[in-house]
Amino acid sequence: DDDTSKDDKEAETEGLQEKLSSYNIKPKGQFVEWNALIGPIAATLLSSGMAVSAVSVMIARIAPAHLPLVPLMEMERMHAVKTMHQKLYFLICYHLPLLVLHLDKNVPGWFWPKSLANRSKEKGNGSVDEKDNTATNRSRNLEGQGTLPITWFASLLAGEDSSSTLPLDQLLALWDVLLTSDDSSQKFFLALSILERHSDNLLMMKGQELIDELTAIMSLERNEVEVESFVGSDVSTTSLNESQKNILTWCNHARSLRDSTPISVVKHLRAAEDKSVDFALNLRSKLAIEQMKERLEAEAKAHRQAVEEEEARQLEERMHKYYREKLEKFYKRHCPEKVHTIDKIMEVYKGRYDVLDSKLHIKYGRGFLPLISVFNPKVKSKTNKLMTNVGQGIENKKKNIILSRAEQRTKMLEEEMKLDGTQLKHQVAIKVSAEEILPAICGGKKSQISSAIREPLKFYLVDSRPAETREVQGAFPTAARLSPEDLMEPDRIQEKVEMFESLRGGAHIVIMGEGFSSLPSLYGHKIGKIEEKLLDSDESRTNMCALFFIKKGFPFVSVLDGGFAAAHACLARSSEKLTLSDVLVDYDEDTSLFAQLHSSYQEQKEFSSASAGRKTTMAMQMLIENSMVRLTSAEHQLEDFTDRFMAARKEKKGAKEKESQEKLDKETDSISEPARQEGQTTIEQKKGPNDSKTFQNAFAGIRNKLSQKEKDEGPSEVS
Repeated sequence: DDDTSKDDKEAETEGLQEKLSSYNIKPKGQFVEWNALIGPIAATLLSSGMAVSAVSVMIARIAPAHLPLVPLMEMERMHAVKTMHQKLYFLICYHLPLLVLHLDKNVPGWFWPKSLANRSKEKGNGSVDEKDNTATNRSRNLEGQGTLPITWFASLLAGEDSSSTLPLDQLLALWDVLLTSDDSSQKFFLALSILERHSDNLLMMKGQELIDELTAIMSLERNEVEVESFVGSDVSTTSLNESQKNILTWCNHARSLRDSTPISVVKHLRAAEDKSVDFALNLRSKLAIEQMKERLEAEAKAHRQAVEEEEARQLEERMHKYYREKLEKFYKRHCPEKVHTIDKIMEVYKGRYDVLDSKLHIKYGRGFLPLISVFNPKVKSKTNKLMTNVGQGIENKKKNIILSRAEQRTKMLEEEMKLDGTQLKHQVAIKVSAEEILPAICGGKKSQISSAIREPLKFYLVDSRPAETREVQGAFPTAARLSPEDLMEPDRIQEKVEMFESLRGGAHIVIMGEGFSSLPSLYGHKIGKIEEKLLDSDESRTNMCALFFIKKGFPFVSVLDGGFAAAHACLARSSEKLTLSDVLVDYDEDTSLFAQLHSSYQEQKEFSSASAGRKTTMAMQMLIENSMVRLTSAEHQLEDFTDRFMAARKEKKGAKEKESQEKLDKETDSISEPARQEGQTTIEQKKGPNDSKTFQNAFAGIRNKLSQKEKDEGPSEVS
């Protein structure tokens, strides 16, 4: 301002620099590393005619809410920006799958952030080094091939240099929209809108021409934002200038893209920035805790070492005093003229008092040390070397352990830094929540997260689970079946394409897998090694089906977050009194795994939320039920044992009776044939005149014969 003196301007500038420097928290000695994003942000605000002191206050106000990535350290900010760019990639893939396939083929890694250092390197060298630009090196370092500046999500499009920013009038108009909006997902759809606008031109390009054009578009070098360039633009406000109209048209087109995106996806995009910042701050806290632990360990070690040194010094003093008294007493008795030389003698034989004692013993017939001494130099001299070596070995081992632990902590923190990106590593499409699609699939009430102003989207569910799983766990009757096995044969692929062709662009296709990955969050169930294999197989099947639609150019392709497990849990926990057997086909609560998990979850939830008295009652009831179950099981086991015992006993008795009958038959066969014939004759003689059949004893003749034989020969030995 003209009214402000030069000294006041310098003072305000220094105050602004101090305020801006407070956001840089990466000290290097006595200096603070300058943040490259602070300059464009401050310049944008100053260009509006705002005073320097007001700019300082403005940055302090807007940074926490609208620029949360700016105060982060470089490593933290870059990690957060990478996470945001991954989410942007899946959003673009949802709306523009053909463009994503074209860019992935010709410009691998195009969606990763491109920092100022990479641009400076290219500008400084004039061109990229040919050794680094080979296909092999590019494929090994996809994150280094990014074309999108970090300013899209880090600084509200206030570029790091003049080549990656809008003209100031348009940038200020855009800031008016972004700073007054509560929707933090708008930045994603602004970037999507720019790409959709230039998608036709990009699809016609290849090679370096495509790379240069994409870089120029996303760096906003092609910043002529025209009203007629956006489809569906409606700017009827005449009180706005041309820049404001253009920006308003751009934002309206971005809102239309947001309205054609599932609400659950928009909610995740809104929370993406906060989650990235929370992760970075948690990681910083962990690093600070680790550094504090290391510092405390170093201080404790130094304290222990100082204490040991002090104890050793005091011990040395006591030993010196003890040996001097003994030696002085010895010389006063055997050689008084050498008493004044005791200090010199002890200096010569310091640490070797056993040698001095041996020499005095040879010369005078006895030494100055007693046989039993508090400090025995003979023992010390023999073991001092060994103990020193052992102590040195233990100290080296401790150092190695500390170093290994430090390396483990470093690796752990590095893994945690990559955790968020690793979670998106196997993802191929955006994820939609079950709460949003089930009302459309089941025809129930409106989604709990849907808006009253916005019309609900049309979802079409595709079930990618195996046929045997659908038969056991149940299935939605309106869902289409698509198995990865169907995509192995070219004829079947063409058949499936023709089957789903009518859905292209008209419905939002949702792929549903089994959802083993959601079991920990839904039921608190830990995933075991065997279940991890099932989880990997389920993700592979789901991703394969999703890629089938994406590669065929189908827009609006997503994956059901949590799969069938999340859908089952949503229906089971719904406030509506829905019967799962009415919604699902081939569903049996007795055989369904998810029904059993839900039952256990309900019991655990009821127990955890109950009062102390209720918990005691439920615990006693559970104990009684378990006891009754054990008693019933024991009773059944006892009855089963009794039945088996009686059956075995009966079988044994039958075997004995059979054996007795066989023995009797053998004795009967040993009787002579005449006796049999006599018995037969007796039977025939007793027949009536009409030859009527009457019962006669067939063995009567045998008994008569045996009786006659006994009379003639006397009693037999057998009888």
